[in-house]
Amino acid sequence: MGRHTEASDVYALGIVFWELCTECEPYEEADDSTISAFVMRGARLAIRTNIPRQFADLISSAWAHEPKKRSTCQQILNLIKAIWSEIDENKISKKNVATSDETVSPQQRSQSPERSKKGQYEI
Repeated sequence: MGRHTEASDVYALGIVFWELCTECEPYEEADDSTISAFVMRGARLAIRTNIPRQFADLISSAWAHEPKKRSTCQQILNLIKAIWSEIDENKISKKNVATSDETVSPQQRSQSPERSKKGQYEI
């Protein structure tokens, strides 16, 4: 096994992001040698088309075959902050739109994610 580096941690973080988006176990039922061969030849797990482009790009950048080409932890943090900021801006622009009879303020709504089907949360 190789050394643990920031690049290997970033790759692992990309796997975690993929798991969160797909609610699937990566490389399900594959043995370690099969997974290793798959990754070493540059193959990657399929990123679903319903994953927002910015987040799919973040996952892809974490999985670059050459470790030096992977995003750094700081770059990933900056990307997540940018994505989150965009989500907040979208919420602010929609805050005056009435969607139901509930009397929860937009601030309260943004503090706790709304649960949707299959255990997913809408942010």
